[in-house]
Amino acid sequence: MAITGSRSLFPNGVDQFVELFDLPYNKIQAANKLNSLRAQQTLTNAEQEEVISLTAELNEYMMTPERLNKLYDAMYAMQKHYNSEVDGYVKGKQALWDSYVNAFKYQGAWVAGKAYKFQNMVTNSSGDLFICRTNHTSTIANQPSTTGDTTQWAKVGSKGDQGIPGVTGNFVGGWSSTVNYVLGDSVYGVNTGANGGVLYIAKRANVGKNPTTNRDDWLLYTNHYVGSTAPVGAGPGMHFIRVTG
Repeated sequence: MAITGSRSLFPNGVDQFVELFDLPYNKIQAANKLNSLRAQQTLTNAEQEEVISLTAELNEYMMTPERLNKLYDAMYAMQKHYNSEVDGYVKGKQALWDSYVNAFKYQGAWVAGKAYKFQNMVTNSSGDLFICRTNHTSTIANQPSTTGDTTQWAKVGSKGDQGIPGVTGNFVGGWSSTVNYVLGDSVYGVNTGANGGVLYIAKRANVGKNPTTNRDDWLLYTNHYVGSTAPVGAGPGMHFIRVTG
């Protein structure tokens, strides 16, 4: 008869086993008597009763074939369950996790008509970062927005304010209405009036945009003054750039 796991309760239950111990010295005589009786071909009624009595007395010291087979069945049932249930389950979860990891990447600016996957990340028209909640094909109706439907997208980050370009990036002198300026160009304002020697930095490419009146194109760089002579009454923290020639 092959071991098939039929004597095991696993995985629907927990198998119970008798705890066994080494044979103590005072039980050796009883064990020898039991072995002697079992070796006989025929037993009297009295001898059969003695076998039953000795077996009960030595119960916690004997590994019987029945107990060994039950242990084998338990081992078989565990292997079978792992091979048919656990191993496939673990591999399936690993594959699912791999799909999450592979999908967790930036896909660039959001566009309509594209198939997005769970965990994909995009930026919307405002530059904010969103992560995809469910697999879907994008439409205008489900585009990432902080005020729209959040079923498909969750906001994970806001676009920060543009930092101040470095003053040392590209100083090009006094502002001119005919010069094509690029991001980071620094100029001093039209050399008339209160803003004449104040330093401005281009926030984006522009031409003909007077820095004293076009604040979307130019950033007033606080505490910097440009001119041929130092400003009168300059306080602590004022940076003066002298223009020569």
